[in-house]
Amino acid sequence: MGSSASAVLAYGYNLGGKEYGFNFVGTGDPWYEKKFDVEHIEELLLAKLTEFHMPWNDPTSDSYSELRDEAWHSLGLEVVEYGILDMVCLSGIILATKVHHVDDFGAKNIQVNLDHSAADRLDAALQALQIQPNNEVGWILAACYG
Repeated sequence: MGSSASAVLAYGYNLGGKEYGFNFVGTGDPWYEKKFDVEHIEELLLAKLTEFHMPWNDPTSDSYSELRDEAWHSLGLEVVEYGILDMVCLSGIILATKVHHVDDFGAKNIQVNLDHSAADRLDAALQALQIQPNNEVGWILAACYG
């Protein structure tokens, strides 16, 4: 009772997680050993890839939320958590690019029209996070029941 299915389909890198292991190697400061969650990754990317440097003294203000959302949207990235944390299934984080158009969705392949900057956005994010994935960029389907 209370169990449900969930799934994430994203185009990017499966970064894994602390509990089951990271799917990347660090190329700089190992920030991920201290804190590895969606909010922290988004804040790192905002700080390093945008002009968003609002004072943290009032992150509940409307102007803070609007400016943060605008800055985050400009990156064209998604940081997605998958799975559940009660050891029923694998859990982790996916760094993905936003996909606006899928041409063909079939059992054998997915044809996608990514704009030319999609790879550049993912590369910039990896450099900002100082990590190098152990997997190739591609479609990730993370499904879980629990």
